Amino acid sequence: MAVLASRELAQIHPTNLRIHDVLKKQGYRTHFWVSGDHRAYENLRDCYGPGVDIFRDGLDPTNEYTTNDDRNMINAVRQLPAFDGTPGFVYFHFMSAHETGVLQPEAQQWPHPKARPPLSLHRGMLIVPADSHDKGTLQADLHLRRLFAALESRGYLQDAIVAITADHGQSLEEHDIVGHRTNLHEPELRVPLYLVDPQRGKRGPLPPFASQIDIGPTVSDLLGLPVPVTWAGRSLLRQPRKRAFFTCSSTFPWSSTNPESGFIEPTATHCWKFLYRP
Repeated sequence: MAVLASRELAQIHPTNLRIHDVLKKQGYRTHFWVSGDHRAYENLRDCYGPGVDIFRDGLDPTNEYTTNDDRNMINAVRQLPAFDGTPGFVYFHFMSAHETGVLQPEAQQWPHPKARPPLSLHRGMLIVPADSHDKGTLQADLHLRRLFAALESRGYLQDAIVAITADHGQSLEEHDIVGHRTNLHEPELRVPLYLVDPQRGKRGPLPPFASQIDIGPTVSDLLGLPVPVTWAGRSLLRQPRKRAFFTCSSTFPWSSTNPESGFIEPTATHCWKFLYRP
């Protein structure tokens, strides 16, 4: 929701203005092609709002595979009609690197010396060992290649802006922690961000530090659209302004009396982070 609505956690609400709402007003067709359960799990489907023209998740009755198998998305894209010139916003969500993602034999590499069973519990939370996480990341990469090939074959990449990112990181026994949403160390906060805009060429160096809430403003800027004043992020194409972030780890039953908070301030050369655990 932070990616779509360009707002930080405390500001998130289902009625927020999201990037696909902005583009829909510009005549874009909006699609959500997502793996996993986005209907029952935390009511994610409702959070995407009513302005979605086509929605398909892992529970779609036409899927060939199980809920958390990313091959459903690839197959669906391969069945799309050829691009007809109508501009579109498409949001994809992969499950491969998640604890419950379905892994194929092609990704079964890299045995890990500390490998636990494929799925196990740590303090009551479902976790994935490092070797399974590596395999899932490899599989996500393979599926991305297939997704782009399918989109290109149908004409959907001929004038496309693409953003690739993650919703969170994963602790793999760093600081003796496994999983995510339990702390604010770098393994859980740092995620990749790739922005691909081949039709418009390189825009010069981007700032060294960014946030997920900057994706929407940057895409709007690339399209020549004004950035909504309600968005908290900034376009990465503009001169950086001084800012800071406040974040906190999720509160689970075993940590309800000990949540972790963080204050993050990027500068031109460093990113300073102060962690506080009462």
